Amino acid sequence: MKKYVFSATLLLFAIPALAATQNRTESVRNAKVWLAPAWISKDFSFSADLDVLKGPPPEPEDMNLLKRPVTCEVNERSMEKKLGGRTRKFNCELPQEKKSLIKVKYRFKNGEISGELFGTRLLWALGFAADRMFFIDKLDCFGCTEDPFKDYRIDPTSKTNPRSFELVAVERKFEGKEIKVKKLFGEYEGWSFGELMRFLPETPGSKARALVEREALRLLAIFLMHGDNKDDNQSLICLGKTNDQGGCSGETVLMIHDLGATFGKGYDPQEASKTNLQDWSNSPIWENPKRCIATMGPSHTSDLERTVIKEQGRVFLAKLLRGFVQGDAGKERVRDLFRSGRGDLRSASIEEWTEVFLRKVDEIEFPMGKANRSFTCPTRF
Repeated sequence: MKKYVFSATLLLFAIPALAATQNRTESVRNAKVWLAPAWISKDFSFSADLDVLKGPPPEPEDMNLLKRPVTCEVNERSMEKKLGGRTRKFNCELPQEKKSLIKVKYRFKNGEISGELFGTRLLWALGFAADRMFFIDKLDCFGCTEDPFKDYRIDPTSKTNPRSFELVAVERKFEGKEIKVKKLFGEYEGWSFGELMRFLPETPGSKARALVEREALRLLAIFLMHGDNKDDNQSLICLGKTNDQGGCSGETVLMIHDLGATFGKGYDPQEASKTNLQDWSNSPIWENPKRCIATMGPSHTSDLERTVIKEQGRVFLAKLLRGFVQGDAGKERVRDLFRSGRGDLRSASIEEWTEVFLRKVDEIEFPMGKANRSFTCPTRF
């Protein structure tokens, strides 16, 4: 009898979990990756209106982040959820804001702050979804301990005399709501790069477009050396209303939302390589350029460690990157990209970062080198 009761109980939980999983699969299948922004024309030229240094236009709730000094408060509301991971960060509230909760990353020396700024600005500029990141020279926090991530409490000694944190990044989430659904054991959070190419739109035209844009995102992740690419570092976003069954009433978007471990040599838990120019420069995009086999090097998952890139996706990304860097204005955009996260305070000058970026754009456009400009990848969709 107990066996039947257990089986019935398991079935009771399995049915909604299965429905939620199916809804999530449909959301991934039909999600957008590239958003076709107004500053990129059909011929892939970039408008002069694009300001990479300033980044995405601020929303009304961002205005306090543009003032100096920036102040926030750690209180009971900001401490409701402890932040995970190993990177130093904390939540705090901005004064007099409806959407007041912000996530602050501190300890500039670990490289994640610059990586987040560089990565999100580049994704946004190229037309892919990205969080809004703000680099702040100094933030005053009321109620903060000296090390809020490790010492997680409200410090009464700083309630009237705030503690200052220098060279920090503040994160504002991409619009919409993240889709997280319960499965029979655990929860689906985010998406994998394997799923990216497995769950595709069913109509031929939409499928063809999705294949190209998603392949471009895969190659861009390798360009960035996004080695910490576990599922929950990517987000599935609903731009409408969600329900408990993982459904979405509006459009869905796939995005990379944690880009701290980038611009290095990939994922290595023993030896962090984040925003390190020498490591990034020495990390090739192609393991076998003749076959267009790209390599991530060390990676949190195997999805991007050694992967064949299809020609259409490579060409699409090459056109985006070439448009981004074209001419004197393009080179200044690249400099602004590295100014946005203070690349000059990392391992090299802005000019050195720019030089390596331009070389890697050439690697994408000419896998076999400029002497063989007519080369095309042998594998196509």
